[in-house]
Amino acid sequence: MGDFFQFLFGLSLFRDLRQSLVEQFKRLQKSIQQIKPFSWQTALLLSLLSWLVYLLLQDEIAKRIVSFFGWAFLILGVDWALFRRKVTVPILGLQFRYAPWVTGALLTIALYTNRLLLQDLSSALTSYPIFSALLATIPRFIHPGPTFRAPTRAGRQDIVILLLLGSLYSCWFQLYFDIENLLDRYPSLRADDMSRSNFVVQLDRDPPQSNGIQILNVAEAAVRETLNGLPTWADVQQRLSNIQTEVPQIATIARYEIYGNPPRGREYRLWRLNAQSVPNLQQPGSLLLQLQALWYGPSSDGKGYILQRSCVVEPAGSQIPIAQAPGTQYPAYQMQCGAVQSSLSTVLPQEN
Repeated sequence: MGDFFQFLFGLSLFRDLRQSLVEQFKRLQKSIQQIKPFSWQTALLLSLLSWLVYLLLQDEIAKRIVSFFGWAFLILGVDWALFRRKVTVPILGLQFRYAPWVTGALLTIALYTNRLLLQDLSSALTSYPIFSALLATIPRFIHPGPTFRAPTRAGRQDIVILLLLGSLYSCWFQLYFDIENLLDRYPSLRADDMSRSNFVVQLDRDPPQSNGIQILNVAEAAVRETLNGLPTWADVQQRLSNIQTEVPQIATIARYEIYGNPPRGREYRLWRLNAQSVPNLQQPGSLLLQLQALWYGPSSDGKGYILQRSCVVEPAGSQIPIAQAPGTQYPAYQMQCGAVQSSLSTVLPQEN
């Protein structure tokens, strides 16, 4: 008996579902029949049909052709549907048509996905305001009918303003990508101070340190390694007096360690390493080793800068333990290096 009632309930549910589907189909059929042949609904339906055909095709050339019509009907239908719609800017009370910006975005996506004219994301975003501005000028030439007429004087002024605004937005996008490319090519710029710039805002509270500091660190380690193998203080003095001859080799070591082998990017070409050893007047009997990293690339003041680390090198003296283990060789010198100094203080890490 229970199975019979379940059957009746299922049959009633099926009838209700069938009736609902039939009513929905009739409404859809009626809506389609009311669509005018020359309307935005027809353009959107043709776009939908094109994309359905696109999914069924296998040949790449045929798919590209069908996708072209799919995008064309979609752009036409969306622009047609939004043609007279406007949005009001709060507070200002200004009204503007947003259809060109929507269709401009669709046009940009269509060209970018099909790799027509636009090959990368930067060119796509840079071209988007231009496309939108050009689409916004079309109503100045096409009037209801449709009929083609030359724009009026006020219409020509609107066209000039629209194109100038599109060009301005495009330039802003291009400026962003140019700055990003510049920072990618020259990472040390991220350590510079951009507070005086009218275009660049530095969001990082703790910006990375300049690669010049790493160059000085590697140079210091290379000098220590060179001096460690010398048995006497006289040999250390002789080696430091000719430190200029060691600079090319030390620079190569620093370049490979920081930028890789082969070096990545272009920044390594703009760094120069310099080293000199002079008598230390404040501590007679010792030497003052000055390591300099000179930056010839772009900077916030446009002049580059110099990073310098000064090291005091003196005989080991009492630093050598009295009781030495057999076979142990201790350096004949001791070397103490100070903090990095710069002609442009903003490139140095902030001390807490």
